[in-house]
Parts: sequence; structure tokens; C-alpha cells
Amino acid sequence: MGGFNDWVRSSYLAEPKNRQVVDVANQIMNGAAYLYRIQSLKIQGVQLHDFYSQYYPEKSTL
Repeated sequence: MGGFNDWVRSSYLAEPKNRQVVDVANQIMNGAAYLYRIQSLKIQGVQLHDFYSQYYPEKSTL
């Protein structure tokens, strides 16, 4: 729980009232896919700034 709270600290999910199950699950899945792609690029030799090794939840506009 502490790790999750650290992850959402400065996002719209910081307030518990904004945490809907589907929205949180979507953010976790998007984050996992993003970080998987970043890792794949690093394995291929692409050098990326450490900034890109973090995923922060952003409110969807859909």
C-alpha cells in the first residue's frame, strides 16, 4: 500500500475518492506496458535518460 501511495502521490489518484477500481487497474496495466517497452529498448541498446524509466498515472481523456 505504501508503494502505491508513493506512486500516485502527485497525481489525480492521490485522493482516495478518485480511486476507482477500473481506473487504477488501467493505470497499473498501462504502466506495466510502458515499462516493459522501455526495458525492451534498453536491451536493444537504446540509451534513454532515467526520466523515461518512470511511469506516473495521468487522467485519461477518453
